[in-house]
Amino acid sequence: STDCSPYQHWQSINVWYSARAVGQRGPVTRIASGCAAEEARKVAAEWLEIDPTGTFRAHFAPAGALRGGTYKYSNKPSGLYHWLTTARPPPFVDPSRGIVVLIDP
Repeated sequence: STDCSPYQHWQSINVWYSARAVGQRGPVTRIASGCAAEEARKVAAEWLEIDPTGTFRAHFAPAGALRGGTYKYSNKPSGLYHWLTTARPPPFVDPSRGIVVLIDP
């Protein structure tokens, strides 16, 4: 779960390479919240260039807000919820058999 800052961008790429180095076989999805359309397009294009197989994924969620106002850390729970409920293809074929690990890059 990230924003679209350059700092979190390169951290997300390093997470993907680290996952591959230790033998992670499933997809790695970056949930980026609050990105402008042009930022999202650039990230998606770079992800496809890094991994043409599609196991390195990007999901773009709107900037999160909690009831009663904004709080900068609300992007993590709202981004995860957005991914779980709107991602195409869905994150799991059978949610009872899925595992999600949410880490900060």
